[in-house]
Amino acid sequence: MQASHIMRLLYTAVVVALCSSAAPTTKPAPSRKPVASVLLDPRLSSTPDASLFEEQVTHIDTATLVERTDVDKVLQEQQLQALFSPDSTAQRAKIGNLLKADVLALLHPAKINDNPAIEIILCETRQGLRIHRNTIPLTKDGVADANALVDAFQAGLRRFQQPITALVAVPPLLSKDLSFEFESNQSAYQKLLEQSLTRHAGLLLIELDEARAITDELSLTTGDISRKLPLYFTGDFRNETANGVTTVTITLTLKQGKKTLDTKSESEIPLAKAPAFIQSTADALLIKATGEKALAPVDPAAESAQLNDRAMQFYRIGNYREALALSEASLLLNPQQLDIHYRAAECIRRVIGRAPVPASDRETLSRLWRNGMNHAVVFAASTPIVSDKNSLVPLTFSAPTTGLLITPDELREYVFRIFRAKSAAKVHDATPSTFADCPVW
Repeated sequence: MQASHIMRLLYTAVVVALCSSAAPTTKPAPSRKPVASVLLDPRLSSTPDASLFEEQVTHIDTATLVERTDVDKVLQEQQLQALFSPDSTAQRAKIGNLLKADVLALLHPAKINDNPAIEIILCETRQGLRIHRNTIPLTKDGVADANALVDAFQAGLRRFQQPITALVAVPPLLSKDLSFEFESNQSAYQKLLEQSLTRHAGLLLIELDEARAITDELSLTTGDISRKLPLYFTGDFRNETANGVTTVTITLTLKQGKKTLDTKSESEIPLAKAPAFIQSTADALLIKATGEKALAPVDPAAESAQLNDRAMQFYRIGNYREALALSEASLLLNPQQLDIHYRAAECIRRVIGRAPVPASDRETLSRLWRNGMNHAVVFAASTPIVSDKNSLVPLTFSAPTTGLLITPDELREYVFRIFRAKSAAKVHDATPSTFADCPVW
């Protein structure tokens, strides 16, 4: 491929004929043909996959190229890297206005477990919202990589075609427990809530920094009523155990800017019913605030399956923390999924790694290790370890060599817990010395 052709990748814009308007709260005009600008990080100039992506995008039936000189003129005054940040909404809106574009497709180099990848982000330019993101690992098959980028590009355009009637940010719920036993539920409840909110048509989930940037920007401007303030779901929970039974108190609050729209709290919720409370309460608060029609009840099996699908997508690209949070959200809906317990433990093993951890991270990662072992106990207690050598993987957390704050007595306690659970479930290994082969023991 000619060097001059590769350099064309640096800043390319594509005009894409769609059938919707860029305004997030108005109906699309049938004759409107929005403009989509594809902007590539200069570091991708030596990436053949990016060249193939550019070539395939230009063959989209409803697309034509914008004059590159116009794009170069705009980008001389802009910092391309800044456009990728969640809180750079104003910059994305500004560059979209300068390019007279309704959609920006931003591509830059990324890493997945130290392997090269390309992240693609689709943004609408009225408020600079990031409406679709994907990270594509680079393989030896450049054509397949380019096809994956095009698919992500098209998925973002399809999302652009859908009206956006509400912007919602969901930070992790705050644990008010004195112990760390249910610490992981902070992110699990968050992912469960986010998944439930995707059932609402026209709702766009955005990151907290993005929501704050929009709120700050709108507080300084007036007159554009179509640019609504984002909504925030905040919440907290506290677990209590009495007579061997654990219940949870949960509070959910819906805010808009600094204003609290509504809040609901309930105490002594059985742990198994906590997901249903979160989902139904979030629906009720959102419907009351937006005037949306009531939705059909949540299908726990379908929600669990969707969370697992999303978890696997992040697992495949090496985002193990996100995969862990989604997996644990799925387990809230169905705790009996042994394969998901296995995946959660494996995610934690990969997050911790085998290299010595910094002293500043030891406490946090030690708690994470305990969470991983809790998942491993559930999996191993119900599965003959010798039946599948891979089932040893979640149990190979080498706590002593990584410097985690785990004592030998604590390690032995997990062994005893597994054997006790196996005995109760009448699941037996071929030999009692199975654990002797596992480095952690």
